[in-house]
Amino acid sequence: MSSIRTFAVLGALTVVAMPVEGRQGDRNAARPLPTLDEVGAVTVLTALRNGGHILACRHAITDRSGNRRGPVSLNDRSTQRNLSAEGEEQARRLGRAVEALDVPIGDVYSSPWARTLESAQISFGRATRDDMLHGQHSARELRERFNRSPQEGNTVLMTHQGLLRMGLGYRQPGEGDCIVVRPSEDGPNVIVNVTVPEWEMMARARNGR
Repeated sequence: MSSIRTFAVLGALTVVAMPVEGRQGDRNAARPLPTLDEVGAVTVLTALRNGGHILACRHAITDRSGNRRGPVSLNDRSTQRNLSAEGEEQARRLGRAVEALDVPIGDVYSSPWARTLESAQISFGRATRDDMLHGQHSARELRERFNRSPQEGNTVLMTHQGLLRMGLGYRQPGEGDCIVVRPSEDGPNVIVNVTVPEWEMMARARNGR
């Protein structure tokens, strides 16, 4: 933790939202995501414990062995790319770390694909299907979805890399990463991308280990 730079004021978390329409197909044009080292663990955790943020997460690690069969169907997980054993464990690790950090989690929404639903359910114990978190949507529609203020605590949106890139205007996160977003009148403000090892590092630091 001592190597992580922190800011004194929560207002320093604000990152100006940038329109992404017209360039969502060019992943190289998107900006790199802010890192925890750049933003500061103490400030991020303080903000999350106060609630009012979105955890826009990419599903956990998947099995890419290519053993799926038949046309891809939402109703048949055997046709989909699913979580690997490593991904299931990664999702458990995420849930344990967030709970250990006393980050309040309110509503949990997920794309209806098996890998996203299972990631959300393993990590947070529940998930409500949300069709806005998969499929084809405009950048404007996605920005609106990522900009809904939580009713309580922090909202989780478990989704896919392409929608995160298009809706937020940053390069896609890795599998299992969560982007912390603060809704605002000007659109979703991307605060930081947090990996599972970083959540765990913060939890260990909090517990003095």
